[in-house]
Amino acid sequence: HSFPTRRSSDLVVVRRPLAGLLLNRIAGGPPRWYLNANLQRLYTRSTYVCVIVNITSTAAQIIGYLYNATWLLAALHVANPAIFTAIIAVTVVAARKALAD
Repeated sequence: HSFPTRRSSDLVVVRRPLAGLLLNRIAGGPPRWYLNANLQRLYTRSTYVCVIVNITSTAAQIIGYLYNATWLLAALHVANPAIFTAIIAVTVVAARKALAD
């Protein structure tokens, strides 16, 4: 069986950015967060940042594999979780601030 896949851009196009689906509940947002323009904008931007980080990381990993640069691969595997933790933290704090306004 073939399972349908969704790209992160698909979710942004239908006004349900992936960051909102994953982080809204953690931020304490409303169930229909996608109707809040501020949250919609924040989660869309956060989703795009994650897409850019993933593309950049993938390109760097390809270079690391092609040139047998294990130091680069190690650095990426250490840095990526920290980068995504920072993105999540900033998104959740900004969402809480948007909800308070």
